[in-house]
Amino acid sequence: MFNALGSIINPMSWFSGAAQPEPSTPSETEAGPDPEAMGSDPYEPTIHDVLIVKAMLIKAMRLPPEIIDQVVEKAEYWPHTTVQLSYGSALTVAGHSLHTQNAPEDVLLIRTPPLGFPRFPSDSDGADISQAQVLPKPPGDPFPPTAFQPLIGSKDPLLAHPCRKIVFTIVSRDQGWGGAGEDHLTYRGSWTWFEAGLERWCQQQQPPSDLNLNLDINNICTVYPEVVSNNDDVHDFVFPLAPVETLKIQCNQTASMHTKEHRVEWRYTDGVDGVEDTEGAEALAAQGRGTGTGDGKFVREMRVGDVVTVWAKARFPGWTNHVESVRVDVYWAL
Repeated sequence: MFNALGSIINPMSWFSGAAQPEPSTPSETEAGPDPEAMGSDPYEPTIHDVLIVKAMLIKAMRLPPEIIDQVVEKAEYWPHTTVQLSYGSALTVAGHSLHTQNAPEDVLLIRTPPLGFPRFPSDSDGADISQAQVLPKPPGDPFPPTAFQPLIGSKDPLLAHPCRKIVFTIVSRDQGWGGAGEDHLTYRGSWTWFEAGLERWCQQQQPPSDLNLNLDINNICTVYPEVVSNNDDVHDFVFPLAPVETLKIQCNQTASMHTKEHRVEWRYTDGVDGVEDTEGAEALAAQGRGTGTGDGKFVREMRVGDVVTVWAKARFPGWTNHVESVRVDVYWAL
C-alpha cells in the first residue's frame, strides 16, 4: 500500500503547476514533478500534493487525521527542498602552510532554505539566503512554531521538529598524494572533509515574544559551528583541529587523484531503538562518515525555520580539498 501511494496520486500533481526548468547554480527549489523521471524514480511530492492526498484520504476513508498522518509518514510522502552549487573549476580549500596562513581552512559552501519555507524568500519577508554574510552570532532562545505560522500562510498547526531526512551529495577529492601508504584510497588518515552546520533565528528581546519574528538573514544565529565571545564581546567561530564527529558528513578518500561522488543520508529514525540496520560507528568510519552521526539527533532536533549549512575543511600543509559540487535535499513532515 505504502509503496504504491506515490504512483496512485501522480495524476494529482497538476495542482502544483507546471514543472520548473533546472535552475542555474547556486539554486534553491522546491522539488516538483519531473515528467521524464515519472515511472522510473520514486515520486517526490510538493506541499500541495501532500495536503491534497491527506484531504482525499480523510474524505474517502473517513479516518481521523492522526491515522492519516501515520499513513503519510509510513509512506515517507514528504515535501522537500533542494539547494545545489557547482563550480566550473573546483573550489580549493587548503590546509595552512607558511605561505597560506591567511587562507581559510574552513569555508562555508552552501545554505538550505529555512525548514518549511520551500520558496524562501518569496513566501516570507526575508532576503536571498545565499547572499548573507558569514557572521558569528551566538544563538538565543528559539522561536516557537506559532511564530512562523503567519509567515508560512498555513492554518494547519506546525510541528516543532518536522525534519525527517537530509541527503547530502558531494563531488570532491583531495590533493592526490600524501598520508601513510596503507591509507591510500581508503578513508583513513584523511585531513580533507565536510561538516554540517546549523543556523537559526532566535529571540533577542527580553522577555521573549513570538510576535517579533522577522526572517532577515543578517539576523540569523549560528548553532553549529560553536560561537564564543572574547573579553571585548567580539564573537568568533570555533573550528577544532580534528573533525567534529557528530557533524562530519564525509571525508575524501586519502591520496586519490579522481573525484568521487558521495551521497550521505541522515534520517530522523537513525539510532532509534527498534530501527533495523542502524549503522555503528565502525561502519560509518569505514565509509568516511562521522562516527557520531548515526544517532539521528541532528535531524530530530531541527526546528521550523532552521537552515542547514555545509562547510569544506582541510588541515595541515599539503592537504587540499577540491570541491566540484555540493547538493542538499531536506525533507520534512506536514
